[in-house]
Amino acid sequence: MRLRKIALVGALCLAAGAALGAAPPAPKMQQIQIAAKGWVEINDEKKVATAQGDVVLTTADGTIHSDKMELAYEGNLQNVVTLTATGHVAIKAKATTKQGEERRIDAKSDVATFNQKERILTLTGHVTGQIVVPARKQTIDLASQTAQIWLDENRVRLEVATITVTQPEQAPPAAKPQG
Repeated sequence: MRLRKIALVGALCLAAGAALGAAPPAPKMQQIQIAAKGWVEINDEKKVATAQGDVVLTTADGTIHSDKMELAYEGNLQNVVTLTATGHVAIKAKATTKQGEERRIDAKSDVATFNQKERILTLTGHVTGQIVVPARKQTIDLASQTAQIWLDENRVRLEVATITVTQPEQAPPAAKPQG
């Protein structure tokens, strides 16, 4: 198997990492790289790039590993609109909300879809992993069939899920003086 690589420049802020990027006021141009042991095909007529065989998408903000990946774009490869990763998906990425709060995402699923316009990462099928919010010292453990993560907001929706949120323990209130 030969390792094939293609570098794409796109308005893709992942992460989902989306590969999940920091959330600037407007989408930033960011170089992404796709490596596949199988093949990479670009169909400019349909505006789709597809890669198969141990695919790894890398950006400055994270990585997505999967068996197959498809990127839809408008105009040219510099304007990626959606990304769909299928088969043994693993995401390690960071994202920053509009309020400037950083989150780190470390998750696995059967399928991951990232919508650039709405900045929503959707994970489906045996979702496991964590979302860590360092500023709040909060960890959200993911265990569900479907997880939606809004990258610009402090919002996560899990379906058919078990969710555990861990936060630091608060000190007990001070005793009142008796008098």
